[in-house]
Amino acid sequence: MGSIILKRLASFVVAAGGWMLLGVRTALDLVGWSTAPDDVGVAMTRLDQILAWIIGLPWGVPWGFALISTMWLMWVSWPRAAPTAGTEKGNGNQPATEPTSRHYNEDGSYPNYFFDHAAHESLTNFAVEKVIPAGYAQELLQRTIIEKLTDNAILQDYAARGLLYQYSYERNQFRDGFSELSGRLAGSPMEYVPFQELVDCVDQIEKGYKAFCRQTVELAGSSEKNLLEDQSVREAWEEWREAHNTLVSEYDQVKRESKYGKLYRPQKPSRWGGPISLLPKGEPLPFLLPPDIAEEKQR
Repeated sequence: MGSIILKRLASFVVAAGGWMLLGVRTALDLVGWSTAPDDVGVAMTRLDQILAWIIGLPWGVPWGFALISTMWLMWVSWPRAAPTAGTEKGNGNQPATEPTSRHYNEDGSYPNYFFDHAAHESLTNFAVEKVIPAGYAQELLQRTIIEKLTDNAILQDYAARGLLYQYSYERNQFRDGFSELSGRLAGSPMEYVPFQELVDCVDQIEKGYKAFCRQTVELAGSSEKNLLEDQSVREAWEEWREAHNTLVSEYDQVKRESKYGKLYRPQKPSRWGGPISLLPKGEPLPFLLPPDIAEEKQR
């Protein structure tokens, strides 16, 4: 602080001297040409010698000196932010290292520096590799059953869409969450989904997953024949069974992690349903769902 004050005082003095030199040079040039040479010749005092030296200077010297000294004054006197605590000083008044600045997100919100990036990546992988495949496999199974119930392509299309939009709170939960999640994560390139939105989508899908799977039971029950005798239905069933069992197995670890917010339910059973065993021969499709999915009313 003291060095800054001394520099400013010195810059004031130098700047004042520069403009004084310019003023004397101007006065001598305007009114002193008639008398100053005679006075210098009569009495060569020290002041007269200085005046004689000044009057002999080219105009560029006093102007340049005045301008340079003024610029130095402006530079020294320009306000600067005081160095923050813990910041080392470099040359002059500039800090050697920049003080820590506060950065904001693009939407203006303050970032969460305690955000668990590993948890976000792990849950994203779980959604992409476990949740979405199970949902797609169940949709494929239902479409395959519809194709076996009718040969009319128009009815098949309406039936498949009707299954998605048939009103039910649980089914709407699944439809909304799954549409949002698959639309953003199953595309190419994959879209970034913020952590809390990711948790909300998985939670919605889990709440409505059983109700969505029960539609398979309703479809199969509408026919008197055993649909599992058809090879394409059996293949679609087996594909969903594998995806479902993988989802159920992996989610058992997810629900035990407190970092996943509302998905953290270590003491409660999974809402995805239980694992499904291999297909036995001769059994109709409705009886191959675990009891907590196959029952009509969920308690």
